[in-house]
Amino acid sequence: MSRPQRPIDRLIERARAAGVFEDLPGTGKPLPNLDEVSDPAWWAKQLMRREGLSLLPTQLEVRRRVERALETLVELADENAVRARVADLNAEIARTNARIVTGPPSDLGRLDEEEIVARWRERRAARTAEPAAPAPERDSRSETRRLALQLLGATLVTLTLATTLWLLLQG
Repeated sequence: MSRPQRPIDRLIERARAAGVFEDLPGTGKPLPNLDEVSDPAWWAKQLMRREGLSLLPTQLEVRRRVERALETLVELADENAVRARVADLNAEIARTNARIVTGPPSDLGRLDEEEIVARWRERRAARTAEPAAPAPERDSRSETRRLALQLLGATLVTLTLATTLWLLLQG
């Protein structure tokens, strides 16, 4: 005796007959990430990457945003724009330092606007003097910091998932 077909099975069969599943992206290619080490939190990490989320404490996330913003200042067209961006960053730092109650302490202080503007002038002058210079290599400290932050994020994801699982099993 054959099992009656469920409505979803009928819909899938109709779509297959209509050719809906033909020429899909990735057809005939191996599934991505199959060669990576099995990680129970793979789906959470993939979701975080796709959605641009972070589990870093607020002060570390602000530090990351400030570092990225400082790296892109050379792209700004004039000094007033640089000063405005530094003022925005200082306001964000002040808000973060005023409200942090958990996590590691914030050691991010007010940015020196004059120093940053002077560096911006130097970088702009060097940029216009040299045609197309190759991208500078990352220094080992920033690379180490980046890797440490990634490890911290992975650890937090794992701890969050373990806690959630534990709570589900207790309830």
